[in-house]
Amino acid sequence: RLVKDQGGTCRTWSEPELWAVNPPRSMQDEPGRGADASKGSLRWQQDEAQEIDGVNEDGSDPVLTGFKWFLIRKEALAVVTIMRQSSKFNASMRVKGEHELLKGFMEIRSRISPWRMSKTSRILSPFIDVIVSPDTTGVMTSAALSACEKFILNGIIMTGEQMEQVIEGVLACQFEQSDLSGDEVVISQMFHVLVCAMESDLSEKCSSELILEALQTILRVSMELRFSEMLRRQAENAFSRMVHALFSRLPRFLDLLPITCRRFKQHILRTSLLASPSPSVKMSQDREFSSYPSVVSWLIAPPRGKASPSLPQDLTRGGQASELCVEERSTSEVNASMDKQEEFLAKVIAIVAELIEPSESRSDSLRCLALSLLHYGIHLSSSRLLKSSLIRSVLCLHVLTGLARTALDPTVEPHILAEVMTVIHSMFVHLRDGLRQQLEVIISKLLLAMLEDRMTSDACKEVVLEAIGDLCLHRSFLSDIYINYDCSLHNRNLFEHLTKSLCKQAFPSSGLLLSSHLIAFRAVVSGLQGINSRISRRLHQLSPDRHVSAAVGILSQKLSKQKQIKRRYLMATEHFNRDVKKGLAMLTKSGLLRSKEEGGAKDLAVFFKAGPSLGLDKRIIGDYIGERDDFNQEVLREFTRLFHFTGDTVEQALRAYLESFLLPGESQKIDRITEAFAQFYFEQQKLAGEEAGQE
Repeated sequence: RLVKDQGGTCRTWSEPELWAVNPPRSMQDEPGRGADASKGSLRWQQDEAQEIDGVNEDGSDPVLTGFKWFLIRKEALAVVTIMRQSSKFNASMRVKGEHELLKGFMEIRSRISPWRMSKTSRILSPFIDVIVSPDTTGVMTSAALSACEKFILNGIIMTGEQMEQVIEGVLACQFEQSDLSGDEVVISQMFHVLVCAMESDLSEKCSSELILEALQTILRVSMELRFSEMLRRQAENAFSRMVHALFSRLPRFLDLLPITCRRFKQHILRTSLLASPSPSVKMSQDREFSSYPSVVSWLIAPPRGKASPSLPQDLTRGGQASELCVEERSTSEVNASMDKQEEFLAKVIAIVAELIEPSESRSDSLRCLALSLLHYGIHLSSSRLLKSSLIRSVLCLHVLTGLARTALDPTVEPHILAEVMTVIHSMFVHLRDGLRQQLEVIISKLLLAMLEDRMTSDACKEVVLEAIGDLCLHRSFLSDIYINYDCSLHNRNLFEHLTKSLCKQAFPSSGLLLSSHLIAFRAVVSGLQGINSRISRRLHQLSPDRHVSAAVGILSQKLSKQKQIKRRYLMATEHFNRDVKKGLAMLTKSGLLRSKEEGGAKDLAVFFKAGPSLGLDKRIIGDYIGERDDFNQEVLREFTRLFHFTGDTVEQALRAYLESFLLPGESQKIDRITEAFAQFYFEQQKLAGEEAGQE
């Protein structure tokens, strides 16, 4: 293009930013000009140089580049052109002059030199005013929304405050309703802007409440039946992309978070360590493989204005869902002041987990989407999720409970059940170190219970068998199950139960070979191959370190001894449930109960502590420790000493205490039990206070 400069000379401009360029710096003042004109020209040249270079003299407030300024002017012109087509905004048809919504655009169009980046909020204001104004049509609002999306994509928006300004404007969007299809186009454009904002790096600087409001707004649209199927699917897709962007923050955030649970570092014994031990792996000979039974503790408060989902009272396909909320006691105190970012990410996970539960307002596609998002988040962050006590509590209270409710729903579809099994598989692979008790309940009272329930459809049984087969493909799955559950005094015989159930499902008892029989048979073969592979590696890759080899041998002997003790405990439990005296005699005969003088009270207390997980009736425990005989009272004191109440409130400690037995009905027995609890609770709190004072 040919243009004339101030000297009247025609020059060719090849840059597209013609409007942003002032006269060249090399031009000298014309003869005859005064001193004021010379100073003005010099000041003009300095401003021009700063605008071309894009920085201030101090570099603190750069100007918008030519392309960005051209884009702003172009979008302003596009919005003004659409608004001029309406008589309401046409200046020639108005008596009072220009409309208020157009003044901001005219200010942008009338300015020749670009604004600085500090004025970006002023640039966004007219576009936001059009979006939130109820006097504009859908076409006008859509043009303003499209402009905001381009501003985000091209880096015109540079700060978190400006991004919040755009998001708040989109959430407060208003326009004159016309036909339904046209309105849905505008709503779809809102989704694009919100998704673009969430996928931007500036979203990390936005308010968490604002982002949660955006997620909930999109969810409401996806559940609104008056909208078309296409718009609801677009809402689901927008929700998926936003959650993906938020979940992508998890690894970076969790890497900076300190480990809040010491037992997370090695919670489950891995048979891979026993198979090919490394000299760098230090194994303690006195390591404990079983802990005292876990207690129920809620570490997360329900969101404001909304109660946390309650647990079902009865699950027909096996067990109580309350066991899914069993939280392993951490040896370190839970930090009361959680980081806002941690709390925000935990709320996002809770929102997604709530969508997987069966409801009339949620479509199957939305539930499958939520399950796939959970799988993505768990797979992306892996075991780092366990570093956060708050996120770990959400996994226990919301995710696992939602998975159980969905799987145990009699009307569940096979494709939804398959997504549930995928999430369970991911949790076992990545989170089994910190969810030992919960995964035991999932496998025993969900997977195996569904296989043994006659009301389960053949299609759902095949899905469950495929999920178990996928778990068996891991070489150490069955070995880990045996060591951590069957050899533990406080867990069920999960390996024994699982193998018996698979063998039963693999055998065609009716004489007709079905696909489920073949799937179960493949699962059994996969498990046996994993065991064989582990043994082969153990034989061919013996550690040269004698200390490690000796430690492995000691561990194996200790596990075998614990398994023998557990078998005797199971036999004594059967006798106890029939007659207490026969149970005591069985314990004495097995060598598990010493005489009263040699510490028999402590042995019996340990048996009572492990009894509920082995099938011991809780009523028997409560009646026995509530008696007033001297030996019974000594057992009560030893039984109470096995609990650790340090750092717990009275309510939390009492809930943990009463979870292990059933309180008797007699008032005298209740008085003895509560008095023993109060005494040891006070002693532990006093001791903890003294230790904290010394530190």
